Amino acid sequence: MTARRRRVPSPVPVVAVVLLLAACAPDADEVPAPRTSDGTAPVTAFLERLHGTESDTASRLRATEELVASCMRREGFDYVPRPVEVRERAADGIPAWGSREFAERFGYGAATESVLLAAQGGDEPSAAPDPNLATVQALSPEGQDAYWTALLGRQDVSAGADGQAYDWTTAGCTGWAEHESDARTAVEDDPDLAEVVRAAEEIDLAVELDARVLSALDAWSRCMALRGYDVATPQDAEAAAYDAVTQLRAGGELRDDGSVVVDPAALDALAQQEVTMATDDASCRESGRLDEVRRDTRADLEQRFWDQHGSDLEQWWAARERVASDG
Repeated sequence: MTARRRRVPSPVPVVAVVLLLAACAPDADEVPAPRTSDGTAPVTAFLERLHGTESDTASRLRATEELVASCMRREGFDYVPRPVEVRERAADGIPAWGSREFAERFGYGAATESVLLAAQGGDEPSAAPDPNLATVQALSPEGQDAYWTALLGRQDVSAGADGQAYDWTTAGCTGWAEHESDARTAVEDDPDLAEVVRAAEEIDLAVELDARVLSALDAWSRCMALRGYDVATPQDAEAAAYDAVTQLRAGGELRDDGSVVVDPAALDALAQQEVTMATDDASCRESGRLDEVRRDTRADLEQRFWDQHGSDLEQWWAARERVASDG
């Protein structure tokens, strides 16, 4: 079955968004425009709607599994859709990443990675067992071969090495279901989606180049310098913590299984230094209101962008939904 694809009209031209926003940005001491009523800036809210939540992703995966099942039935096989689980990334009791509370316990999560993983409950739980395994095992060898061919197609293991593009038509029911699901939901590789993402990325840059944020960053850097750190941004501080761990592991012992053993005393010392630096980072962000300034500046710039292009984006969204529903 071939899914129909129709072009979604391009949302908006986003050339020189940074220049546009910078030209109309207020001075550093000007009061920023308020955010939307629910606290989410409008472009961010639109992108969240576009990309969907983790629950939305799970729903799409479940729908794909149902398509696989219908295809396998047509091929003469019983297939139970595999369960799709939604797991919360943050464990109870773990402070928000970047908060003072997180910094005081885990720094940036670099040298303290093992401590953080333990607090989160360890590694990810294993995937749920395949409900079709018993059915497959009950088949004859020839039946199993036919089953896997129907499900996955005849895969050429050398195709990737030869640089050949993935062909869903040779990937059995799985390839067909993924292709059909993508077509119904206006696939993520839609070139128009890239335009929206590009606009969001340029707003990110515009925020960092805004006079208000630059002023707050300068205050943060001076605050950190008084505490003995030569860093220009919080990102530099975090990168320094991860670089230190990378250097320590580079001198560690490489095991046969690929893991690296490092001196635990040296790692503990790095962890203590990291926690101290991350806590100082949080203190300087608080004293200079850096996070608040960034948040308000983003809301202001997003509102300005939305005032000019929001109606176009909403029209594009409506067209995208029509294409998806007709697919």
